[in-house]
Amino acid sequence: MLCRKFDGWYDIWTAKGFAPIRESLRPWLNLGGLVRLTAGDSEVEGQTTDVDEEGRLVVRLESGVVRAFEAGEVALLR
Repeated sequence: MLCRKFDGWYDIWTAKGFAPIRESLRPWLNLGGLVRLTAGDSEVEGQTTDVDEEGRLVVRLESGVVRAFEAGEVALLR
């Protein structure tokens, strides 16, 4: 089942690019929610703001800096 779903997303990506996939993902991303993101030895907390055009999760850190993360473990805080 997962492979079939991936095939569908791949077909969309090759035909139309990432934009339609990005829009489909937004409702599932808890945008505006607080998260803790762990990537390697680094751990940060912030508010999710978007998914960028490359599929990276965009987070506004507690310091106000906005960063895009392409990999890591995300824990929902609220």
